[in-house]
Amino acid sequence: MPVVNHEDSEFHLSHTEEDKLNEFQVITNFPPEDLPDVVRLLRNHGWQLEPALSRYFDGEWKGEPDQMGESTQTSTPMAETLVPPALGPRPLLFTASLPVVRPLPANFRNDFRTIGLNGRSNTVWSMFESFSYDGNPFLFILLLIPRIINRLSATIFTFFCTLLSLHSISGGGNSGKPKISKVPKAPTRETHIPLAEILGDTKDKDAFCELKSFKPDISFNEALRIAKEEFKFMLLILVGDTYDTDTDTVDVNSKLLLEKILLNKKTLQYLRKIDNDLIIYLKCVHELEPWLVARQLGVRNTPEIFLIANVANKASHSETLPSQRLSILGKLKVNSLNRFLQSLTNVVEKYTPELVVNKTEMHELRMSREIKKLQEDAYKKSLEMDRIKAIEKEKSLKHAQDLKLNSTARQLKWLKACIDEIQPFETTGKQATLQFRTSSGKRFVKKFPSMTTLYQIYQSIGCHIYLAVYSSDPAEWSNALQDKIRQLSADDDMLCFKEGQLETATATTIEELGHIINNELTSFDLERGKLEFDFELVSPFPKYTVHPNEHMSVDQVPQLWPNGSLLVEALDEEDEEDEENEEQ
Repeated sequence: MPVVNHEDSEFHLSHTEEDKLNEFQVITNFPPEDLPDVVRLLRNHGWQLEPALSRYFDGEWKGEPDQMGESTQTSTPMAETLVPPALGPRPLLFTASLPVVRPLPANFRNDFRTIGLNGRSNTVWSMFESFSYDGNPFLFILLLIPRIINRLSATIFTFFCTLLSLHSISGGGNSGKPKISKVPKAPTRETHIPLAEILGDTKDKDAFCELKSFKPDISFNEALRIAKEEFKFMLLILVGDTYDTDTDTVDVNSKLLLEKILLNKKTLQYLRKIDNDLIIYLKCVHELEPWLVARQLGVRNTPEIFLIANVANKASHSETLPSQRLSILGKLKVNSLNRFLQSLTNVVEKYTPELVVNKTEMHELRMSREIKKLQEDAYKKSLEMDRIKAIEKEKSLKHAQDLKLNSTARQLKWLKACIDEIQPFETTGKQATLQFRTSSGKRFVKKFPSMTTLYQIYQSIGCHIYLAVYSSDPAEWSNALQDKIRQLSADDDMLCFKEGQLETATATTIEELGHIINNELTSFDLERGKLEFDFELVSPFPKYTVHPNEHMSVDQVPQLWPNGSLLVEALDEEDEEDEENEEQ
């Protein structure tokens, strides 16, 4: 028994296990320090190379626990027979190289043309058939000899198999020579052949048409797509002329296949069993599409039945690992009902585990992609909501800041107007004497020069109301201005007087307070502008509303000149909105 030494460890292997280890080393070329892990990997997979190689190339195979015992334990023939098999389908020691099926060109109806076009009669050609050889003719003949021999042997073998099939299906009761129907050299029908013509009046054709796996109008490429993407078996059935009334041209073999095998109750029962995992393609080779399919698969005689699926397949012996390809799993026997069902059952049972695994992995991959997409969509939605919230918050902050700025500007303008109001004015000339009464009952009298505008009268009365001072005493106005500035400084909704410019404690004169207010106006980059009035002046007898007109002087209003009495009435918010609407 071979013994493999590695540092302080010994591995007692059988000759078969040593061969497996050598093959594994040739394929992977693993470093010597990985020998204990490789032996453990092979032992955990029952010394089956394919699953062990798959696990090795996954990259996460080191550090696995030894599921078959310690690595230094001596192996005996009895111990080898007691190794439990791996769960699931038993992996094959090798992947067979199966014939690959490819879809037809998308524009095959334009690329393949029938009789008489472009001066080529009795031919069907393709854009893929252009070939030229400029070398030595003798070498070209030598290259063709193996191909000719293979074609000839295949033709002879197919001929004898067809003879046996015809004899078996017909039951041997016909003493005449059996007729073999060949695939025509060119398709004889340019249009689609209806299913009713193919099946004819055969018994149980309705039960066959009720199968979910059978779609009469499905194309070959669409059937291949379903078999590939959904990991289903594709039952490819190619028959000859079963609808011609001429008994010399009808394909008796195909007709017997449909009547005695395909539409048999046992066959229909089995097809119903695997209906969810199957797609059926039944066509006549006299039509263009199935004729091209028969040409691709090398079908010479009819009928023929193939089973196709998307399985692991090595297209060439040079490939180390197989790839998923649409492959011909087998050509089903059609010489009797039992042999057909037996061959179909064997192939289906052989490849069903692989298709189930592939289908499960496909669903898991699709599910993971959908979950990932949902997560990405949720993340994008969350980002969009955060962005919208940030924009709304920014707008809200900007709106609040604008409100504060507008309120601050209004307060500063009134403070500036109060400074201007307390300044002395010329008393020469004629003056108007006006008596004012506020809504709170305060009464006071003021004199205005004849050229004073109505807007200036509004401004003067507004300053008295703003400071709650109804006299012309400068000291009283100075104290009121200092109190107002302190209130604004302590108000969080105001932006003015916040940066240590509170010199009002030492500012006692109107000039000093005016300097402080002008500095605030400059810091906010505000101009004088018009004042906003929340009251109106009304002459009671007769009732006349005085508007703050900048272009009309007091001497132009008979109700005010030279003497007048005015009521100061507060404006409600609704009245202000109505006035704004009227102005608009």
